[in-house]
Amino acid sequence: MPYNSAEAARNITLQVIELTLTISPRPPYTAGQAITLSGILKIGGVPAVGELIGFWIRTEGLPATTIGETTTDANGVAILAWTIPWKVGAVTIPCKMATWGAHHRASCTQSGEVSSAIAYPTLLQIFAPDTVPTGRIFEIYGFLSYADTDRTWVRMSGKPVTVYYNGNLIGDAITDADGRYSIQTSIAAPGTYTLAASFKGEGLLAAILFGKIFGWLRPRFTPAIAAQPLIAGR
Repeated sequence: MPYNSAEAARNITLQVIELTLTISPRPPYTAGQAITLSGILKIGGVPAVGELIGFWIRTEGLPATTIGETTTDANGVAILAWTIPWKVGAVTIPCKMATWGAHHRASCTQSGEVSSAIAYPTLLQIFAPDTVPTGRIFEIYGFLSYADTDRTWVRMSGKPVTVYYNGNLIGDAITDADGRYSIQTSIAAPGTYTLAASFKGEGLLAAILFGKIFGWLRPRFTPAIAAQPLIAGR
């Protein structure tokens, strides 16, 4: 049976799909820190509602791994609250640069990537007398530790700690094998003072500046500050 030819045509509009990732607070980050990842999805310039967005992390030794999924709200924003773990699977996260991204399931659209150094959190303590006679030499000491897991704090040896009173430099001390630092000083004038100790961290600044790891420049430890009031009297 013969058939005549036939044709059909119609117009179709392809809409631009945009997916933007933001993370707050701003980097750098530490293991155990809570962060918020936001994926902003627009289709044809209009916020897309009810769309599934997945979030992932990638780092040295760890391929892109999904950390959560959520749907966009009335503003086209999918929000995931996530705490940076010490490990993802068998891969340790601190001392590395990590990269996060988001993807739109339905269209396979990927967001831009956000990268940051991740370091171990640190804890600095400071101890001194509550009161001392004016001009008498006294000791300021304390301990520096880092959290190697979410439950275990480890004392840090051989690290520099800087000590101040009311913002005035007293001096530097190096932590011993037990993570203890100590320095002696005296204050000439009576009054109430604030003693403070500071550990500048290790490797984070270099990691932020260069955006990558260079051996000893790995982002190992975060900065830490401790303070205590002191009354100097006659």
